[in-house]
Amino acid sequence: MVCADCTGHGVPGAFMSMIGSDRLNNIVNELRVVNPGRILSELSRAIKKSLKQDGEKGSTRDGMDAAICMIDLDKKTMLYAGANRPLWIVKDGQVEEVKANKVAVAGFTPDDQVFDEHEIQLKEGLKFYMTSDGYADQFGGDKGKKYMVKNMKEFILQHCFEDYSLQRDQLEKELERWMGDHEQIDDVCVIGFDTSSFFKK
Repeated sequence: MVCADCTGHGVPGAFMSMIGSDRLNNIVNELRVVNPGRILSELSRAIKKSLKQDGEKGSTRDGMDAAICMIDLDKKTMLYAGANRPLWIVKDGQVEEVKANKVAVAGFTPDDQVFDEHEIQLKEGLKFYMTSDGYADQFGGDKGKKYMVKNMKEFILQHCFEDYSLQRDQLEKELERWMGDHEQIDDVCVIGFDTSSFFKK
């Protein structure tokens, strides 16, 4: 599973999304790379090559932030790696954060960048969330300030045990309530999932 957020808006952002999606499909489906850390490294190099990001004056510095999870059905484990985008785990009434590397995919990131992988032992009841920064960074409220990651985590914690379709509706309503008359400033992507089906008898 991949949650990716490309830099740029409009045509540049759409172009980056197309390149990123194409290279990602090539890395996973043709090169058969499945480890999240290596996927991010390969993707970074592939995008830099496609956009000729060689550091020369005038070369584009666009890239993307991304979180990638790979589930091993046999071992009941999950590997996560992130480029500026963390993984949130709802566990024991709290939202734990598995931190990402603080670098983007492509752009200014060096060709030999290694992305850290984190292994999570899957247990019944765990819930996972990956998100772009668009939700937490949205301006709104009485003072026109950002929604903030802390508030987003608290809202998810309040609704995480509801059906995922209902969680989606609640997140949309909360964002609209917060925005009020403010314009949406960025794309919003939130992915929630759990592994309950692994433990059904």
